Amino acid sequence: MAGTAGMLAVAVTAVAVAMPVTMLTMPKGMKARHMLNIKILSWSLGLFLAVSFVLCVVYGMVAPESLHMHPFLETVLPGFRWLTWTGFVIGLAESFLYGVYAGVVFGTIHNTIWRLSAGRPRRA
Repeated sequence: MAGTAGMLAVAVTAVAVAMPVTMLTMPKGMKARHMLNIKILSWSLGLFLAVSFVLCVVYGMVAPESLHMHPFLETVLPGFRWLTWTGFVIGLAESFLYGVYAGVVFGTIHNTIWRLSAGRPRRA
């Protein structure tokens, strides 16, 4: 029984390696797109940095003083003050906006480069 499961795993792996990535990830009938949706990327990065900020603050509340991140957060986030409600809201908003900024800039650069290189033959 174990031999059959092993042979099946090898067969599935061989088929997956032979198939193009788009066939593995794209639903049937959809064309592969290589451009990024800047709105989705910006929201994703903004929320990622906002959640990371909240986790840093929570970590700072439970960790010993020597391991706190608040000096770094106060340097990177203008207007942020440790353990004040206004500081927390300002830090959360700035973290989200930094993520949105990164998504807009990265997505625009990626899509521009993709458009400029579209239609050119690929080198092997």
